[in-house]
Amino acid sequence: MTTPSYAPFQSLEEYTLELDKFLSKDPRLDPTLLIILSKKLRQIQVISVDFIKYKLSTEDTQNIISTYSVPELKKGNYYKALELASNEFMKKLQP
Repeated sequence: MTTPSYAPFQSLEEYTLELDKFLSKDPRLDPTLLIILSKKLRQIQVISVDFIKYKLSTEDTQNIISTYSVPELKKGNYYKALELASNEFMKKLQP
């Protein structure tokens, strides 16, 4: 998901957490992994549910974002940045 602003929230992290709470109210929308990107703010936020943290640590998440997303984001390839990161997250979460 992309967003131009996180208003009325104080940070992108707070926005992401509130969006996750909202989405989790509907089992069909409840995300296991949520990636929020703001091109305008030049920020990315990733959160995951607790039950996958044993497979996907904070360090793993940061590594995937910095290795796969950031180089493409710097080129302006936002779709490719998210696609590459999503693919790596899925690989990491496979049994």
